[in-house]
Amino acid sequence: MPTPRPLFVVALLAACATPPRPPPASPPPPLPSPTLPLAAPTPSSLSPVAPPVACTFDEADVVFARPLTLLHALPPPGALAEYPFAELRRAARARVTVHVGGAATTPVHVAVETTMVRLEGVAHAAEVTLYPARASTFGGMVTPLADHPLRWTDASPGSLLLALSPLRRASLHAPPEARGCDQVRLRPVAPFAPDALPPAASRRRIRLRRGRWNLFPSPDHASPTRASIDLLPTDALWLLSDGPGRWARVLWTTDTAALVGWIDRVVHILPVIGHGQATDSGHLRPRRCDRATTCTADLPLFADDRGVRHPVGQVRAGASVLLGAALGGSTAVTVCDPDVEWADGVTTYVPSERASECAAPPPPPPPPPPPAATP
Repeated sequence: MPTPRPLFVVALLAACATPPRPPPASPPPPLPSPTLPLAAPTPSSLSPVAPPVACTFDEADVVFARPLTLLHALPPPGALAEYPFAELRRAARARVTVHVGGAATTPVHVAVETTMVRLEGVAHAAEVTLYPARASTFGGMVTPLADHPLRWTDASPGSLLLALSPLRRASLHAPPEARGCDQVRLRPVAPFAPDALPPAASRRRIRLRRGRWNLFPSPDHASPTRASIDLLPTDALWLLSDGPGRWARVLWTTDTAALVGWIDRVVHILPVIGHGQATDSGHLRPRRCDRATTCTADLPLFADDRGVRHPVGQVRAGASVLLGAALGGSTAVTVCDPDVEWADGVTTYVPSERASECAAPPPPPPPPPPPAATP
């Protein structure tokens, strides 16, 4: 039986009608007001595989040859500025991790512990001074002694490519050489002497004219490797053995290195006197902490660097600090550590809920009353 036409028109119009709109959704809750933003992850932290470790040095009572500068991350290539957050002069314990790669671009990871703080950061390779752990000859002629600094140019698993830091009144013209991680240290060892030298009784002193002389690993001017020394009239030059013709094998020492090589006793270079080894005379600024409080527990430590908060380590239990104003969940703190200097513009914080764990020391006991006067 056919459907009546009016009902068919009503059904068709109902099917084509626009469905009713759903009720408007309630607006999302407002985001909480941010405090200082956390540091953005660096490209190295986003890498799925961490760079392999070449060497790790973990030593106690380390005094840095110059203040060690700590950064949150190395600046990208071509950057016009970098922003360290602290400098250290010495550490009760230092752990330095050198990763595989070139010294110019590979960060050195540093974890240090002083009497008051534990800090972590990265440093340039040039900031970390290494010292020989035992006698080792470079270029076949120069043996750096225990307190002569070394610098590394490249790192491979288990070894570093090393070169000598500038010598006083001497220089070595030779490429860097690989040494195992166990052949270098963060702090100098006890003094040692070069290996395979004849006994002192078999040496005799010789005199050459004042000025610059070249030493070679063999009695041959054509050797590409050579060392240069600047002789003064008061210098002691020791003859170890005579060679062919005018050649002599000699020993010459400075306060940080010993040079053994072949010298032509006639060929002499014009004097070049006056170059030396620069020394660092910088010192950390004293910090006044007249009304310091003492922390009774280890507290997390953060550094606000240009508006970004970075976790940098801990305030150690027993540290003397000055507590400042509270900012949200953080309280400004100044650590009265003579071995740490915070960079200009850097403010350090501890969590406000734990700031009470740094309490003022009890007042000193009152002085005893004066003795009663005797009649």
